[in-house]
Amino acid sequence: MYFPFTYELNEPGSCQRSTKSVTAPYWVSLINYQGKANKKKCGERKPRQAYTIKQLERLEYEFKIDKYLSVNKRIELAKSLLLTEIQIKTWFQNRRTKWKKQLTSRLKMAQRQGIWIASVPAPKMTSSPINISSQFCLDCISKIN
Repeated sequence: MYFPFTYELNEPGSCQRSTKSVTAPYWVSLINYQGKANKKKCGERKPRQAYTIKQLERLEYEFKIDKYLSVNKRIELAKSLLLTEIQIKTWFQNRRTKWKKQLTSRLKMAQRQGIWIASVPAPKMTSSPINISSQFCLDCISKIN
């Protein structure tokens, strides 16, 4: 037994959708081809979050205290700053990435200037917290700025 049905298809490498009408066995019509229609269309993105000065100051303050948030702290921050937990989590992920890049850059600069001893390995870019106090001289690096 065959039934006609229609489904949407994204053309490879294109944002254009095309609709295909086909005749297929009855069991194929049982598959939900429209399930993918709920996804965002090509080119649609949420607008970038614009944080207020107060939100940024508080986020930076909390980041200075601890680079990694507990779930409870994330919930508390989200409520107090009127943001979602996902926004808080994403901000901290992005800020850690920025911090690690700055750290690596400062280490390279210190090494070039002879302030930092090259025999001590530089911290690796990992997702785990880094104990930087035992790996190099923070006073020396702060002089570079």
